[in-house]
Amino acid sequence: MSLKRKDNCSISNTNDFLINHYDFHFVCDFEQQKLFSKVNLHFHQTQSPTQISKIFLDVLQLNINKIELLNSKQSSSNVTLTFTINNFESFGESLEISLPQDFNEKEFKIEIEFIASQGPALCWLLPSQTAGKVKPYLFTQGQACLNRSLFPCQDTPSVKATYNATVVTKVGFVALMSALRVEPFPQNKTLQDGNEVLEFKFEMKLPIPIYLVALAIGDLTCATIGPRSKVWTEPCLIKAAESEFADITEQYIQQGEKFFGPYVWQQYDILVMPPSFPYGGMENPCLTFLTPTLLVGDRSLLDVVIHEIIHSWFGNLVTNETWSDFWINEGFTMYGQRRIMKHFFGEELTALETLTGKTLLRECIKSLEPDSILSRLHVPLAGGINPDDVYNETPYEKGFAFVSYLEQAVGSIEKFDDWLKSYISTFAFKSLNYRDVLDHFLQNFPELKASGFEFKVGFEFEAKWLNESGFPVFYPSTEKADSLTKVVERVIQCWITTGNPSEDIENFSKWHYLQVCNFLDSLFAIEKIELPLLKSICERCQLSKSQNPEIRLRWSKIIAKHQFDEELYFISKFLQEQSKQKYTLPIYQQLVNGSEKAQALAIETFELTKNSLATTVRNYVRNIITTKKQH
Repeated sequence: MSLKRKDNCSISNTNDFLINHYDFHFVCDFEQQKLFSKVNLHFHQTQSPTQISKIFLDVLQLNINKIELLNSKQSSSNVTLTFTINNFESFGESLEISLPQDFNEKEFKIEIEFIASQGPALCWLLPSQTAGKVKPYLFTQGQACLNRSLFPCQDTPSVKATYNATVVTKVGFVALMSALRVEPFPQNKTLQDGNEVLEFKFEMKLPIPIYLVALAIGDLTCATIGPRSKVWTEPCLIKAAESEFADITEQYIQQGEKFFGPYVWQQYDILVMPPSFPYGGMENPCLTFLTPTLLVGDRSLLDVVIHEIIHSWFGNLVTNETWSDFWINEGFTMYGQRRIMKHFFGEELTALETLTGKTLLRECIKSLEPDSILSRLHVPLAGGINPDDVYNETPYEKGFAFVSYLEQAVGSIEKFDDWLKSYISTFAFKSLNYRDVLDHFLQNFPELKASGFEFKVGFEFEAKWLNESGFPVFYPSTEKADSLTKVVERVIQCWITTGNPSEDIENFSKWHYLQVCNFLDSLFAIEKIELPLLKSICERCQLSKSQNPEIRLRWSKIIAKHQFDEELYFISKFLQEQSKQKYTLPIYQQLVNGSEKAQALAIETFELTKNSLATTVRNYVRNIITTKKQH
């Protein structure tokens, strides 16, 4: 049959059928590292009932045991359906389900029994790989298209659905999901195969894209940090987590509501993850996943929390239709994050953080080919390109630049805020492409449309902004950061020219961490720094004693780039203590391009840590090391 698809990363025939609800039942077996699972899929045909004979769903590395059509009008009992699993892309398989002959029901349910085990969405941790070192742990990661290895689904952000779930696990563990907890929590204690087990139930009554279905099971406890928020984590981290996030989280949510409209998800909980979590945060609705590297004790990295909260509007509520337009999620979120930061932290620090993002974008683009599709806002995903492989700073920072360009064109922050609220209310619970965004903007500002703003020479929406590779044609001013960066410039200039820093260094311990990052970014940009000068900087600034992960990242890159081999232990320690992709990949890239000792350290550290890395990060690091060996 001819299969029509709007998303090249999904095999699902969403033009024929849509799933509007999932009903999950998961039984967790840590000994076998398996989820024994069942899901009821609620389908409806997208057009008038026709005789379509096949359903195609996305799967990957699932063991499908049985598929049944439930309560069909054509049968008094459930009907067993035949199915095949075929190759689709390297990152997915096609589950092809045959419907009964002459089947033409508009609404129907299908139940699938299956086992999920070692697919890339599931990260099984041994006790030694957790923070507490006591019990095993399971967490899942759905973005971009990994949930097809957790359950059969229409794994595309163009489709949204509600879900219920029951999770069964042994006594002594807590299960959490990206949904509201159903009280009492847990529901029941029962016997299963001679063992006491607990049932945890969840409800997500609002439609969400499938990549936001998330599950975590571990030795977890919680503390209340606000009127609609708890923080969950392993017992050994709970005091630090409560201290880091209490009270301020609610203030961020309330400010987001002032800018963007009501927070619709009712609950905003935080789960502080084990060290192997590969991201800074993941905006799963009702339950944000956060890296433990944020627990630095001084609340200096709360911009990550703000970012994940803003996804409650941009990403979770209004979503990119395909991963080609990931900037719709991330560009608007970066814009919203910096609006909130300006309110709480002031213009100077927000401008400095923006400058830091601009530097990261320049580094990212410099590492790519001049005409790389990976530095475009709209990334054509075809020919088997895995959306996880195109993840970089572009949708975040270039997307932020584009949204800021629109704001500048409007000329009134109040009018732009009104448009953002209209944009959210218009597209709430929907998925959209770049054309939908641009058309809505121009409809709300007819004077800009009449002036030909979309086609302004040098700034054309499609030709320049969306489909041209490289640095954006506009980036908002960061001059408000000058008072902070000029101090850094004086220190570096004096150190480089005289061998000694300027007197500003006396206040180094009082610098905001963003100033330290600016200092290290400037050092990294210098082609060659002699070792005596590096030793002086290291000793005077106590850089190898820092626990701030953003500082540790930058100092690690400088150590590797300038072959400061006596400090390589610092890099090894950092890589063993966390597995965040943003930190791990650039450090390995510098190590393999460094001295022989640095290259040996890369191989040694990877062998030591690979089993605690998320699957995607492990594959990326292995590719970095392997590619270097081949050259």
